[in-house]
Amino acid sequence: MTLDKYGISDRAGAAIVSATLQDIGLVTESNKSSVIDRSKIRRARAQTRSSGAAVKVLDDDDSLVSISFDGRKDKTMLYEYKDNRRKTVVEEHITLVKEPNLRYIGHITLATADALTISKKTLPLFSVEV
Repeated sequence: MTLDKYGISDRAGAAIVSATLQDIGLVTESNKSSVIDRSKIRRARAQTRSSGAAVKVLDDDDSLVSISFDGRKDKTMLYEYKDNRRKTVVEEHITLVKEPNLRYIGHITLATADALTISKKTLPLFSVEV
């Protein structure tokens, strides 16, 4: 279901799964019985689709929250009234969106984007105490 969700081919999915199994030590040079090939992926996809076992997400489900970080820092132009000048500063912008129905939660702007600052700014939007 995950491969279908992200549009990953059978061949690429088999490579990803086999590499993961090798990384965790289930596939070794001496034991290759757990290697996944594209035919096994194709059969599993057909079985999942025909059995109707796909997870249906309700539109009013508020249990999933997605916080997206694109790593981009934007240049923002500010006007300083005391000096009567324009100034450009680099800021990190973070948008909080509730999945799967893409409801906007909030937006924060950070001058420094370290983990502590991000958590202190985002947690109040979720009514969670730090």
